[in-house]
Amino acid sequence: ADTTKCGTLNFAEIVSMYSRHLWHLRPSQTGPSKNMSEEELKAGDPEEFAKEVVQAMDIKGDERVSYPEFMAYSLGRRKHEVLLHLYDLSNGAAQSISPWLIGQKLEGVWHTGVVVYGKEYYYSKDTVYADAGDTSFGKPTRILHL
Repeated sequence: ADTTKCGTLNFAEIVSMYSRHLWHLRPSQTGPSKNMSEEELKAGDPEEFAKEVVQAMDIKGDERVSYPEFMAYSLGRRKHEVLLHLYDLSNGAAQSISPWLIGQKLEGVWHTGVVVYGKEYYYSKDTVYADAGDTSFGKPTRILHL
């Protein structure tokens, strides 16, 4: 399948695997994948199957599936969104005060929290967690998708 010998399969190579009936895997975003019968494979669209594979397994977002991504998926790992919440503890005051205090302009005084599985993890004397966006720091000033 890896015709370029680069350790990944691109979209066209995945379509080829389904077109030639070499793959019977039907991935799922949430639960276990299933193996399709020969009839299901013949009745389906190889491009749709390939889109499902890329959507389920492509972690890097490069429209390719690497061997580690394929194995992680096969072992039950699923993609989950991870966010970085940034809080300006100065509420914007750092921008106007910092040039006088330290001689250069700061955008903010930052505190961060990592959001995964709906919980926000952050450091506060110890590592703690809360519902995402519901911490004592208020609303995040910025949110970055990792």
